[in-house]
Amino acid sequence: MLFSCDLHSLPAVDFKQMDSALKSYSREVAYKDVSIMAPCYLAEMDLAGAATADNIIFGETTWVSGHKNVAPANVEVSAYEVMDELINYYLDTTKFPALEAVMFAGHSAGGQMTQRYAALKKTSAGEDRLHYWVSANLSLFVFPSSLIVSNRRSPTQVLSCG
Repeated sequence: MLFSCDLHSLPAVDFKQMDSALKSYSREVAYKDVSIMAPCYLAEMDLAGAATADNIIFGETTWVSGHKNVAPANVEVSAYEVMDELINYYLDTTKFPALEAVMFAGHSAGGQMTQRYAALKKTSAGEDRLHYWVSANLSLFVFPSSLIVSNRRSPTQVLSCG
C-alpha cells in the first residue's frame, strides 16, 4: 500500500538525540571496516551529459519502482535485480566472512526505492543481516498491511498528516 502525506507536518529530526544514540553504540566502527556501495541509476535524460550509450539506462524515474531498463537493447535488467545482485555479492560469506550487516539507505526517490525494494524483494539467505533506513523527503510511503488499522486503511503513526 502506498500512502502520501504532507511531510512538512511531520516532526523535525532531533539530530542531537541521534548523535547521542550513535555515541552510545557499544562497538567502535572503524572506517576500514565499512564498505559503501552507491549504485547510480541513469535515466534517458542523463544521455545529454553523464551517461553514454553503453550504460544501462532507465526511463525517467522508473528505477524507483524496479522497472527494467530501456537501453541498451541487448541488455534486460530491472533496478531491483541490480539490488539483488549487490545483496548476493555482499552476503557471500566466502568473500566477506566477517560481514555483520548490509544497510540500505535512501533519500527522496532513493528512499522510495529502498522501501519498495524492501517490501517486494526476493527472500535470500542472510535476510537477518539486511537493514533498511529511509531519511526524508519521500512523497510516498510503503506500509505493510499488518500496520493497517480498522477500515480506515491508514496507519496510526501518520494520521496527523492530512
